[in-house]
Amino acid sequence: MDRIPRIALMVTLGCIASFGLFGNTVSAQTTLELNGSNQIIGVKGLDVNGTLYDVDLLTSPRIFNDIWPSHPNPSPAPTFWGNETDAQAARIALNNVLQAQGNDPYLPAGPTLNLDGGKYCYMIPFDVGTGDNVKVQTGYNRHFNNWHYLEAPGQGYALESPSSTNMDSKCNWARFTPAAPQLKPTTDEDLFCVDETTTVNIDLSGIEDLYGYMLKVNYDDTLVSVDSAVFDYGFFDTNDNGSTPPSWDAVCATGTCTFAKSELHPEPAVSGSGTLAKITFKGLVAGEFDVTISDNVLSDIDGYTIAHDIAPLPLTVCGWAKASGTVSLQGRATPKGTAPSDPPGEVTAYDGFFALSTAPYSGAIDPDTGDWLIENIRVMPGGTEYTFDAAHSLYLGNQTTYTLNPLDDWDAGPTRLLGGDANNDGTDDISDLACIGGDFGGTPSDCGGTGSSDINWDATTNIQDLAIAGGNYTKGTPQPW
Repeated sequence: MDRIPRIALMVTLGCIASFGLFGNTVSAQTTLELNGSNQIIGVKGLDVNGTLYDVDLLTSPRIFNDIWPSHPNPSPAPTFWGNETDAQAARIALNNVLQAQGNDPYLPAGPTLNLDGGKYCYMIPFDVGTGDNVKVQTGYNRHFNNWHYLEAPGQGYALESPSSTNMDSKCNWARFTPAAPQLKPTTDEDLFCVDETTTVNIDLSGIEDLYGYMLKVNYDDTLVSVDSAVFDYGFFDTNDNGSTPPSWDAVCATGTCTFAKSELHPEPAVSGSGTLAKITFKGLVAGEFDVTISDNVLSDIDGYTIAHDIAPLPLTVCGWAKASGTVSLQGRATPKGTAPSDPPGEVTAYDGFFALSTAPYSGAIDPDTGDWLIENIRVMPGGTEYTFDAAHSLYLGNQTTYTLNPLDDWDAGPTRLLGGDANNDGTDDISDLACIGGDFGGTPSDCGGTGSSDINWDATTNIQDLAIAGGNYTKGTPQPW
């Protein structure tokens, strides 16, 4: 299948770690590669036992020789090809990334594997030291621990398991290639609002023999300001014995931060992965932008540049809005009525995005005026649709939706709640009429544990309460605003 175009999709650590099914770790950010049909065709920067690999998921028939070109000693070869335990670790690492794409931890949703029907199936070969015989680790639907033997003669291979004779044409072959060093910004919070902050790490992974670096980090200074920019010495430690050009000493101005460091003799070169610097941004105006890296050079001790990949980091600054309005109650001059101790009402606002991490916003209905106000509502730069619910005891709730934009001060206008829900179950039905009828002409009593037969809250149950409930019989929550 055509592998062009490739689309990069960033998967955050929080999403992947939430599964944790197999006990292994993944890098802070792993890039999925998708084709034009939103199918996963590769994974960049997969961490297998501390080594990063770029993985291609191949579907062409008889592709085995393409990923095992000089069996039994391919070069370059993934380190895990030498033994069964490490091959299993490679399978688990790939499983964790793929499973993080869907709510079902076994079958990916959204981006699918490059297969008919989006089946979850791929194979990882490794040498078992028996001539041309090769063993593979497979992930196939819910059978992650299946073992399959296959032969690898010069013209291809054949699966020995009768139940898996067609897996060569129905499965992805996972081709692992040692990844180039990666220099990229990462963060745990890629969405933050105006006046809030997020910290971006400048991370370097898979490097060998690093002795010095220089780089620029670019950002949109119309949307964010820099609260702080510092070197991180946990990985490339030049705090006590290093050299820094003055104008590159974590200096930030006009949308660019500059960083440069070099080790000094007798310090050794550094290999591995870690964080070079940290920048804390503060939101100024709602909008979207990419944090990018430019003018970057990685050098060894001999002054030779070290080839590496870079990647951008999309950030979103959300804004704030507020909403207000007035609620009146059928049969009452004011929301509190004339009797004491009427439970207050409220208006709540919720959405389908921020609700994942934020409780619904709410504003109390003033018992004297019916006015309500909700401030500091988070909204995306292009607007966020909120659902507003007006609720009050003994009354059916009203509902409306509205798309709030940053800096909006939305007036929802007046809305009138219909009465008669004596037991507060969201409907006006026979149970409400029965409770009101039972107290008719006398002192109000409790209905349903939280309600009352006194709908208009005037300290008596009479024809006014029964008329309100009767006029709204069979109606339920929500009613139109």
